[in-house]
Amino acid sequence: MMLSSVYFREVQKMKQWWLWIVVLGISGLIWYGFISQIFFNKPFGTNPMPNAMMIVFFIIFGCVFPIFFAQVRLTCEVRKDGLYVCFFPFHLRPRCFGWNAISSYRIIDDQPMSRFGGWGIRFNLRGEKAYTVSGTQAIELVLNSGQIVVIGSSNAAKLKKAMDFAHRM
Repeated sequence: MMLSSVYFREVQKMKQWWLWIVVLGISGLIWYGFISQIFFNKPFGTNPMPNAMMIVFFIIFGCVFPIFFAQVRLTCEVRKDGLYVCFFPFHLRPRCFGWNAISSYRIIDDQPMSRFGGWGIRFNLRGEKAYTVSGTQAIELVLNSGQIVVIGSSNAAKLKKAMDFAHRM
């Protein structure tokens, strides 16, 4: 992302400990099965998969999945022309919400699990969209189209202050 005229920048990563336990638990189990079956010729489980499939599972769930998960981050920038959101690796380029497309915005106490069913890029039955990785504070944008976009922030007050400043420019 370009850094010219950036009034606020926040980068958030997935920090939920319980989610990391699940990811590393699955990865660890796959590592154990891979080493057991491939290196020690001891079949993993009561109905073991063929070695070729075990290698594929090891590559995907033992290596790629945890690395991919570690790379997930939400970057939010306030610039002169709008609010930029990039949810890497799902967005390779930031999404821009220009000031002329936003009718209003406010800080909210958000419950992403109950409102959107979890964290990430989410939609709910009311057509609202969310970009969240952790926490319960967010900025709620109401676009001119009527769509509501919720952007999670670990420092929503500073984000809103920067938005107020940039919007007046």
